[in-house]
Amino acid sequence: MMNWQNLISNKRLGQEDRHALRHDDRSEFKRDSDRLIYSAPFRRLQNKTQVFPLPGSVFVHNRLTHSLEVASLGKSLGDDVARKLIKKHPELQGTLFEEIGTIVQTACYAHDMGNPPFGHSGEKAIQAFFTEGAGAYLKDKVSPRFWDDITHFEGNANAFRLLTHRFLGRREGGFVMTYSTLASIVKYPLSSSLAGKHGKFGFFASEEEIYKKIANELGIISKQVSVNGTAYARHPLVYLVEAADDICYEIMDIEDSHKLKLLSFEETSELLLGFFDEETKKSIRNRIVEEGVTDRNEQVVYFRARVVGLLEALCVNVFVENEESILNGTFEGSLIDHIPTLQRNNYKHCSKVSIEKIYSSKTVLDVELSGYKIMETLMEALISAAVEPEKFHSKQLIRRFELDKHSQPQTYGIGIKEIWEIPAEKSRPGLVMHSTGWPLDSKTYGGAFLYHLNDNQVAVGFVVGLDYQNPYLSPFEEFQRFKTHPEIRKTFEGGRRIAYGARSLSEGGLQSLPKLTAPGALLIGDAAGFLNVPRIKGIHTAMKSGMLAAEAVLAVLDENDHAESGREAASYQTLFEQSWLYRELHEVRNVRPSFKWGMWPAFAYTGLEQYLFKGRTPWTISHHGTDHGSLKKAADCTPIDYPKPDGVLTFDRLSSVFLANVSHEENQPVHLQLADPQAAIDINLREYASPETRYCPAGVYEIVQENGSPKLQINAANCVHCKTCDIKDPTQNITWVCPEGGSGPNYGAM
Repeated sequence: MMNWQNLISNKRLGQEDRHALRHDDRSEFKRDSDRLIYSAPFRRLQNKTQVFPLPGSVFVHNRLTHSLEVASLGKSLGDDVARKLIKKHPELQGTLFEEIGTIVQTACYAHDMGNPPFGHSGEKAIQAFFTEGAGAYLKDKVSPRFWDDITHFEGNANAFRLLTHRFLGRREGGFVMTYSTLASIVKYPLSSSLAGKHGKFGFFASEEEIYKKIANELGIISKQVSVNGTAYARHPLVYLVEAADDICYEIMDIEDSHKLKLLSFEETSELLLGFFDEETKKSIRNRIVEEGVTDRNEQVVYFRARVVGLLEALCVNVFVENEESILNGTFEGSLIDHIPTLQRNNYKHCSKVSIEKIYSSKTVLDVELSGYKIMETLMEALISAAVEPEKFHSKQLIRRFELDKHSQPQTYGIGIKEIWEIPAEKSRPGLVMHSTGWPLDSKTYGGAFLYHLNDNQVAVGFVVGLDYQNPYLSPFEEFQRFKTHPEIRKTFEGGRRIAYGARSLSEGGLQSLPKLTAPGALLIGDAAGFLNVPRIKGIHTAMKSGMLAAEAVLAVLDENDHAESGREAASYQTLFEQSWLYRELHEVRNVRPSFKWGMWPAFAYTGLEQYLFKGRTPWTISHHGTDHGSLKKAADCTPIDYPKPDGVLTFDRLSSVFLANVSHEENQPVHLQLADPQAAIDINLREYASPETRYCPAGVYEIVQENGSPKLQINAANCVHCKTCDIKDPTQNITWVCPEGGSGPNYGAM
């Protein structure tokens, strides 16, 4: 039999042997609650549907509002159970048992965090991808236990993984939650291999040992532990989390359905008042009349509140009355299954109506069907990325649709930029200065800009072509050195730096533009290559590409008001070739590739072509090749001695990153991955002197000693997402993948 003294523990996963010094009076369980509230996975719930599409003209519940309501109800359930059981067991007074309300509340916050987009439909889409879709081929490539996990994919198990798994670059214990909170989240404490027909389980094979550790520490009853899988009795507090969820989703869905007019007022009233006897129904109706509530939506709100309050009290009673069987692990079903007959039957009736009229409504089915297709597309891309980690998503798309078949390799530049606030007497709003070359050598493409803005601000930037050859070159250091030029530094003396940023620029121009369309997709913007390189102008070209794309898509829609997904807007290419955008890019197409001859020959050629021929020469110059293939070996190059930053005009990388307002969640998976960690040492370090430690403008990469041997350390939290590493790495060993939404630099002042 389980006992409360063991079941309620504030021991933390990953910190069993140590605790950080506390600087406040919060309990460990309150710390759990706060940790989840402030986490990115919890915030992401706001963009996940509960049942109905988001957004809409009528506000309905999303996963975030649902989780908040479940947590509020869970707190009440836990507090009421604690109060009653302490009267029954006075020895529990003054112990951690008094905090079960907070534990249940926190578990309720987390109960949906592992759900994929589109809820249960999303789960089914993931399962179907492996059982009958494009992922079926993986069955023979993974273990049977892993195959069970993914073919029965379960949001509950994913929540436990999210909170406990040590993702790459993160600390031991994941979110480092208390044992009791984690156990209260696991609704189905068994392995996928034991899930049976209902398919529900509580943890993936990768986190099975973690759950065993927690369960054994808390004294949770074991039902099966073998090579075939693991099963335990539920932690008692799971029943309270489940009850809070059951009550909220069933009753709140009915309220939302009334708002959306899927249920009439009469139908809604009948369903909600059906939980009460005739005398109570009469009392509720009289209360509404007495208080002058004539708005039908407000009446429904009152009915809903009364139902929730009633069900909460009944579930508390069921828990207390069945405490012994719950602790013995013999309690069957949910708390809702054991409430009085009237309320239990009406709850079942509400469920039946929900299935027939709500979950089968057109608006809900439309979301599920579209969601299925979206999930299928995402799964195909993500699984391919996992199976072939050397490819990032855009490379996959280019390769999949052969978008680069008739184009030259893209070439890039890295642009680094600062915003300064300068003395008023030096400010000249509207002044624009461009330069080329210095302090770069004559073989390296690059230049600078300086724009005087309003409010005594100046934007200064430096661009270095990523086809440079010397692995010792540092674009960041070259930028800092540029500011020391006598004609440049006088602008900044007496000023202060207020912002910093960096990004890669697609400089290949017309020669490197890929095929612009694919089934269901179009390429637009300066990142696709619509950039006037010599003039560093990309906004107007990006906007025009978007306008042309819109015209092409509209033409497809005009052909068929219900155009099938995956249609290709092929006219986009023709519209582009007939526009001024094509002519502008065509006129400057030879400027960038001419710099492969060196700066002075390029100047001479560009002057001849641009001023004499106006860009209308009958030939097109090819690019140099790939940027990553342009690096020479370190032994063939001369190291560059860069001066130390003075902290006034020139700066180091870390202080610069601080000004970029970079933010990455502590538990975020690392978005910079090495295909072969050893290649970073055997090739990059030994042959190229680790160029990643210099071309990165954010100090993400550094060589450290580990057990007497060199190792490449990735400080992903510094990353400003410029993608230079993905472009310039000589072995293409570094893969930049899309980071967690909302993370990265915040260029508010840029």
